[in-house]
Amino acid sequence: MTMKKIMRYFFLLIGLLMATVVKAYKIEKINHSHGNITEIKYGTTDVTVGVDSGTEIPSGQTVTMTVTPDAGYYLSSLVYEEVTPLNIALAPRRAPGIKPIHNITIPTNSSTYLAAHFGGSYSFDMPENNVIITATFVACTSIDGGKVYWDSWDGTSALPQSKVYDGTAHTMKVRVGDTELTKDRHYTTTAYTLTNVDNITPTITGIGEYNGSISGTTTLSITQQPLTITANSQTISYGSSIETGLSRVTTIGLVTGDALTSITLTPSTSQVTTTGTITPSGATTTKGISNYAVTYNTGALTIQAYDLSAVALSDDVLDIDLDKYYFNYDGSLHKAQVTSIKYQNTPLASGTSYTYDYAKLGVYTGSIGTGNEANPENPVDYKTSDIYTIVITFCGNYTGTKTVEYQIRPKITMSGNNVWYTYYNPTYNMKMPDGVKAYTISDNTETQIILSPNNESGHGYIKAATPMLLYYTGASTDIYPELVKTDDSHLSTISSYTHYHGLSDATVVTSLPEYNTKDIWILVNNQFVRTDNGSIPANRCYLALVKNSITVPHFAPAINFGGLTGIDEPRDKKENVEMKIYNLNGQRVQNPAKGLYIVNGKKVIIK
Repeated sequence: MTMKKIMRYFFLLIGLLMATVVKAYKIEKINHSHGNITEIKYGTTDVTVGVDSGTEIPSGQTVTMTVTPDAGYYLSSLVYEEVTPLNIALAPRRAPGIKPIHNITIPTNSSTYLAAHFGGSYSFDMPENNVIITATFVACTSIDGGKVYWDSWDGTSALPQSKVYDGTAHTMKVRVGDTELTKDRHYTTTAYTLTNVDNITPTITGIGEYNGSISGTTTLSITQQPLTITANSQTISYGSSIETGLSRVTTIGLVTGDALTSITLTPSTSQVTTTGTITPSGATTTKGISNYAVTYNTGALTIQAYDLSAVALSDDVLDIDLDKYYFNYDGSLHKAQVTSIKYQNTPLASGTSYTYDYAKLGVYTGSIGTGNEANPENPVDYKTSDIYTIVITFCGNYTGTKTVEYQIRPKITMSGNNVWYTYYNPTYNMKMPDGVKAYTISDNTETQIILSPNNESGHGYIKAATPMLLYYTGASTDIYPELVKTDDSHLSTISSYTHYHGLSDATVVTSLPEYNTKDIWILVNNQFVRTDNGSIPANRCYLALVKNSITVPHFAPAINFGGLTGIDEPRDKKENVEMKIYNLNGQRVQNPAKGLYIVNGKKVIIK
């Protein structure tokens, strides 16, 4: 092997050995001004900087260092440059030019680095060359005297440092010179946004490229939005309450998305008025009433008198009491008095809430009983037997009218024991007092007239203009029948009054026009008899039957007419046959009750 080959193999071996050995390099120099780079290490080994005496750092090792800007400065850039030797055989020297420059990332989004103006721990991996590290520090810009405002600013108009509440969030902005700063990048602050009415005086501290602070010099505020709430006008009746819902007010000034949630409406009075007011207060809204400068406007209130006309009379709603509801006719003047009126159990004051006067329901023109109390020229004399009406006119807090009635009951004198009496009242229905039975004719046959009691159970009252026979079982007395209005629903319906007539005026009848075609029958000595002529007092009754329709009238019991004047004797006394009545056992009966009897040889039902 030649020497040349030996040397070639030697250097090849040396190259292979060198290729397997990790090379080490140094940090030749650190350039910095207005700051420091300290605590340079790789692993746990402290690193000394220098070309000759510097610590050798294996390539690929991570080198760490601490960068600290001076006060008022921030780290603008941090780089390392690779320094290459001239050749392998010579001592390392600076290359004529700087090799690639490697930027070390400055974490400008880290609050820790920002607060230290980017000072902190940095690192890089050692290249296969020596390096020079250069840190550039720049003076921070002070935010002292910076402008603080809401949302945005055009740079020329007045700073928007006050906003009127509009329901949206407003954000604080900071500007230094022409640069609008970014929160948490250029500064930190104790306050930032507002939505509701309030104010903030923020403390603003520069970070990153900025330093200094703004504290206690600028106040940002959100002021109240004007809000007008007006009560709507209302018209109500006395005793009613005003409507208090949200629909009863009108608002101007609520911001978008906000609404009233409650309102209090207070009337100025509860009495009848045309000049009342409704005052709103205590409003609340979805987003808070404190965000508004509220102006409350009153609305007009009209309280009308409550109309009691349609209110039904009852003890617990509208209760009207009289001192008396009826008087018995005695020829004296009788006026019932209103003693109390209550509406919903509240007493009404006479003269303040009501007045009353009198009126008569109808005009009674006939004479009743003894005394002939009617006065045709002055029928409303409060003496005549009649139904009278008290007209109540409401006033003050009430309006309308109501009527209540009282009556002066007619007087009928029943003379003698167990007496019969004919009676005719053309004006009112009547109900007889207890102990008095009233009969009307319901039908007739060829031999008898059939009477029906009409004031017993199930028969109700005697209708007006219905002649009746009264029978009283007691001793002589005056009776006072109850007058009943003609529209009373309890009246009995009587099918026929054809054969029973009464006189409807106060004049004594002296001629009987029916005589030419009918037989006129009157009560004489307890039985009906025919008469040719004569006079019958007013309000007394007689029978007008077609001639010969009843040849022998039978009545049970016998009827004593009584009290007639100017009546001739019966035309044919022989026709007046005594009526003999027997029960089914063959016993003669003087005063039969209801039932089946034998009358003059024929079966008869007495109702």
